[in-house]
Amino acid sequence: MSLKSTTLEDLEVHPVIPERWGDLETLFGASGAYAGCWCMWWRTTRSEFGKQAGKGNKEALQAIVDAGEIPGLLAYADSRPIGWCSIAPREAFPSLERSRTLPGCHRICQRAWRKDC
Repeated sequence: MSLKSTTLEDLEVHPVIPERWGDLETLFGASGAYAGCWCMWWRTTRSEFGKQAGKGNKEALQAIVDAGEIPGLLAYADSRPIGWCSIAPREAFPSLERSRTLPGCHRICQRAWRKDC
């Protein structure tokens, strides 16, 4: 099945757990999704992100997974990883909470989750 003919019914979605780390690496590729981001932009401070760009961001995300936290979901078609969604409790995204341009929902709801990628 080509990705063009993939329908919602063809998809499987699974949490990113240690056993699926290799699938996340496959999906993100050698550069780590967007230029070494590894979806750590909102999970770290700007200075941390810059210092650990690339390999350090990968290691930071893998540490989250290895600690038993689920940083997001992987979508599969024909048993191949084809999509990713970073989702976690709002506390997992401290930079998002500090954003001046993206107001935090913490003012409204203490139990909110965030989706950032």
